[in-house]
Amino acid sequence: MVLVALVVVMFAAPTAVASSEFAATFQMGYLSPQPGTSTGLSTVMTWSDPAAPDGAPKAISKIKLQFEQGTRFDTSALPTCDASDTEVRALGAAACPPESALGSGSTIGVFSFGAEFTTEVRLFNARGEIIVLVTVNGVPATEFRDEVDTDSITVNPALPPGVSLKRLALQIDPHETGSGAAQKAYMRAPPTCPANGTWKIMGTFTYADASSQTLASGSPCQNPATLPAGPGSPPEHRRQSCVSRRLFTIRLPPGLRSAQVFVAGKRVAVRRNHLGRLTARIDLRREERSLVRVRVIGRTRSGREIRSSRRYRLCARPATYTPKPHDHAAVAELVYAMVSRTIVRKDLWVRVPPAA
Repeated sequence: MVLVALVVVMFAAPTAVASSEFAATFQMGYLSPQPGTSTGLSTVMTWSDPAAPDGAPKAISKIKLQFEQGTRFDTSALPTCDASDTEVRALGAAACPPESALGSGSTIGVFSFGAEFTTEVRLFNARGEIIVLVTVNGVPATEFRDEVDTDSITVNPALPPGVSLKRLALQIDPHETGSGAAQKAYMRAPPTCPANGTWKIMGTFTYADASSQTLASGSPCQNPATLPAGPGSPPEHRRQSCVSRRLFTIRLPPGLRSAQVFVAGKRVAVRRNHLGRLTARIDLRREERSLVRVRVIGRTRSGREIRSSRRYRLCARPATYTPKPHDHAAVAELVYAMVSRTIVRKDLWVRVPPAA
């Protein structure tokens, strides 16, 4: 029904006209607060106009996103989708290789007569561009391309006449290839953090009625001088560090004919075990990030695509037990064990004689 309404709107519905109560909000942030690291971004934008006919806000025609000075985008850091617009509109996500996926999101749209609808958004990497695929119930509804520059992105939404957006939520995940000095990141945070601890992102919105507005959003960042100090180093040189030692194997859902597994954006090998189950070896050793995302893209024997993801937190503080001030019994038990060298095991008490 939504697709039918979209077709009808393209030929019949007028474009929404803004009232004096039109309002827009803009929130965008870097996924990593650490300067100079591989990062991604997340954003939520909203548009409203309670006084407009049927509450439909004016339509957006272009969004220019200018990131903090020093931000760098590099579309050569991961595989690209070379499909044409026609192929993407016809085949949907299947037109692009899974390795070119950048992120995803959703929108809430509204027709000029007030009916709302929801879409899913998929983002794919292309040379100097982002391919934006918008679907309704899995069926492609529209497709367009955003322009990616060194430190900016220009969004060129392709909305049918009579359709406007009320909400847009997107996330681009961190992606990188290589390691050390040879590492390439799709998006890299600025090399420094300003004294106020905030990276600024400017959004310039141009609407179908030729009006425009500029909004700002702040993203918290960490100045190295403010990072928590660690033992064994001078205060001015201490840094928070985390190096993982985790190495494990995951079993993929049963019934998969094939699958691809990505760890922090890097593809890893998938094998079948002796029971015929697909598995993947996840090596997080020497991983310095505190949070790593593992994505699985599988295909069943019937051809259905299955996607899942899991985040692994690598740097959690060890759990400690501190008796509460009122827990006198626990404190007394602890002191008794220390003084008399008593071993406590459930309800069994074993008295060890003090050393001579």
